[in-house]
Amino acid sequence: MKKPKLSQSLKEELLEEIKKERYRRIVANITMICLVIVAGIILKIFVLDDSIKIADNSVRLPQDKIENQPEIKPEVKGEETQSNSTESSLPTSTIATTTKPKPDFVEYTIEEGDTLGGIANANGLSSEALMSYNGIIDPVSIKPGQIIKVPVN
Repeated sequence: MKKPKLSQSLKEELLEEIKKERYRRIVANITMICLVIVAGIILKIFVLDDSIKIADNSVRLPQDKIENQPEIKPEVKGEETQSNSTESSLPTSTIATTTKPKPDFVEYTIEEGDTLGGIANANGLSSEALMSYNGIIDPVSIKPGQIIKVPVN
């Protein structure tokens, strides 16, 4: 069987379609490369922050207090430190039973119009720290009614 011959106009049209297809592939490849770069930047900013991983898979930020470490208060010149005589005279067991431990976080229900940055700023945190504390990768993914944990300072 003999192959039909293509007219010159049909050949030109096919060549033009081939050029368009090559152009589409180049644009698609460049777009994909840009998306990978942007995803890498977002990963670096929001996921691979300067948090410290602990063996129990919890995350501690550098500004978090370490348990059982004494709190160091800066000395202020001209100010004398006063000891609370009533607290020091009480037996340790009495203090332990009468004081409630301070909660590590409070729960916050996200409302319409809230942003992680706004919530973080209102609580003296960075949005990255708040996202890390809640395991949030995409700050735009929060929705009204969602409950997040806000660390208490």
